[in-house]
Amino acid sequence: MNSGQPAEAEAIFRRLLKRAPGDPMTQSQLARVLARMGRGEEARFFAQRAGESKSASAIEEAAHALGELGEDKGAVALLQRAVALNPAQASALSALAMWLQHFLRTDEAREAIDRARAAAPSDPAIAGNVALLYAETWSLEEGLDILRPVRDRYPDAASVQYPFAFLSNYSDRLTREQVFGEHRRYGELLARSARAMAEPALRRPGPDDAERPLRVGLLSPDFRETSVARFLEPIIRENDPEAVRYTLYPLVARQDDTTRQFRGWCEGWSESAMLPDARAAAAIRADDVDILVDLCGLTRGMRSGILIARAAPVQMTYLGYPNTTGLPNVGYRIVDSLTDPPGAESLATERLVRLDPGFLCFAPSQVAQGIPSRGPAGEGPVTFVSFNHLTKVTPTTLDLWGAILAQVPGSRLVLKATALSAPGVRARVMDVLSERGLSSRVELLSYVTGPDDHFRLYQQADIALDPFPYHGTTTTCEALYMGVPLVTLEGDRHASRVGVSLLTNAGIPELIARTRDEYIAKAVELAASPERRTGYHGKLRERMM
Repeated sequence: MNSGQPAEAEAIFRRLLKRAPGDPMTQSQLARVLARMGRGEEARFFAQRAGESKSASAIEEAAHALGELGEDKGAVALLQRAVALNPAQASALSALAMWLQHFLRTDEAREAIDRARAAAPSDPAIAGNVALLYAETWSLEEGLDILRPVRDRYPDAASVQYPFAFLSNYSDRLTREQVFGEHRRYGELLARSARAMAEPALRRPGPDDAERPLRVGLLSPDFRETSVARFLEPIIRENDPEAVRYTLYPLVARQDDTTRQFRGWCEGWSESAMLPDARAAAAIRADDVDILVDLCGLTRGMRSGILIARAAPVQMTYLGYPNTTGLPNVGYRIVDSLTDPPGAESLATERLVRLDPGFLCFAPSQVAQGIPSRGPAGEGPVTFVSFNHLTKVTPTTLDLWGAILAQVPGSRLVLKATALSAPGVRARVMDVLSERGLSSRVELLSYVTGPDDHFRLYQQADIALDPFPYHGTTTTCEALYMGVPLVTLEGDRHASRVGVSLLTNAGIPELIARTRDEYIAKAVELAASPERRTGYHGKLRERMM
C-alpha cells in the first residue's frame, strides 16, 4: 500500500476481496488506497463496511481512510469505536489522541496519548506523538525527556527524530548548534529512507527564458485565513504576472474567503500536491515550474517527500518555519541579514538568500483594519500582554516576565493562548505561576468570541512582551498594528531574531534588548512613561502600513 503504485495496490486488494468478500481488514486497506487516489465515494463505501465490523485493527484503518478524505469527525468516531473494542490498542489510542487535539479536546487527547504510551512505552511513532502532544499541553521538556530513551533504542526512526527537530525550536535548554544538529539529523534520516530513484533530469531556466515570466510554485497548507496568510497576501496580491507567474499548490482541501482571494490573484491553482508524494512531484514537474517554494518547513502537514523527489529544478523554503529544513534537494532559504547575520550559514543546510531590509511583508486582516488602534496611555496600572503560542512561554520567559512585574507595582500580565481553554493546561500553568508568586498578577485567557474581540483586547494593552527563545511573528505584527509597543530580546538564532527584524523595519529598534537585564529594564522604563507609550500608540499603525 505504501509502494507508490496505488493502481497495483487496488488490484491486489480487489482480488483478495473476491476470495474473502467480508474481510474487514482488506476492505479498510482498499478504502485507504481509494482515498489516496481521490476516489472518495468508493473509499467511503469500503471504510463504512470495515467500520461496522468487530475488528479493532480494521476499524482503525478505516478511520485513517476517512481522515485522508478530510472527514475528521468520522475518523474520530471510528477510532473511538476501535478503542472501545480493544482498550489496549496503542496505535488507535495514539491516532485518536492526535485527532482529539485537532479538535482542541486537549485534556482528552492527553489522556489518550498517556494510555497509548502505557500500552506501548517503546513504540517510536507513539513516543513521537507523546512529545508533540506534551508540548501542546505545556509539558515540552517532559515530552522530550520521554522521547530520548526511545531515540537511543531506535536511532534511525524518523518518527522519533521529527519531534526532536521541530520542538527543539521552543526549548531554552538547547544551544543553536544542538538545534541545528537535530534538523540535520532528521534530513539525513529522510534522505536515507527515501526510495532509491534516479534523479529526474530537470532543466533550469537559462538565457533563452529571459523574455518570459518566471514560473514559481508555492507549496503550502495556508492558502486560507491563517497566520501565514497574513504574510502571503501582499506577495501574491501585488505580484506582476508579466514578471512572475505563480501556481498555488494547496496541501489541504479546506477553503475560505481568503482562498478565493488568492485564487483570484493567481492564474495557477493545482490540487496535485495533495496526491501521494511520487505522483504529486510528477504532476508539479509536468507543470514545468522553474522554482518551487515550500512555505511549511517542518511544521505538521509538510510534504517533505515532494521536495526529496525534486519536483522542480530549484527548490527553496520560506516564511512558515523559523529554521533550516535539513532536507536534501532544498537548495535555498529566504531570510534577511537581521534574522540570519553573517555566520548563520553554519546553521542551515540550504544556501541563505537574504532579502533585505526585511524578509517579511505583513498585511493586516480586514477585521483588524476595522478596529481602532490603542488610544492614549492612562495613568493607571500597566497591562503587559503576550498572545503567543503557549509552548513559547518557557521558564526563561517566565523568569523575565516575573522580574518585570516585580519592578512595576500594580502591573499585570495577560496571557492569551488557545491551549489555555483546557482545564488541565490552565491548572498546570497556574501551579507554576503560584510557585513563582505570580498567580495574582497574571490573567489567563483562551477563547474570545470572535476575531474582532481578539483585536479589541489590544485596546486595553500597554506593552507587549516577546517570548524567548522563540519570538512571535504574527502576534508581533498584530500588536504593532494595533498600536501596542513590544519589547524583544535578541538571541543567537533565527527564531530569536525575528523580533529584531520586525522592530527594526517598523522603525523602533530602541525596543530591542541585547541582554536579559536590558530586556527587563526596557520594559520597566516604558511602563514608567505614559508619554512614551502614547507616542507609540499613536504612530505604530502608520508604521505598519
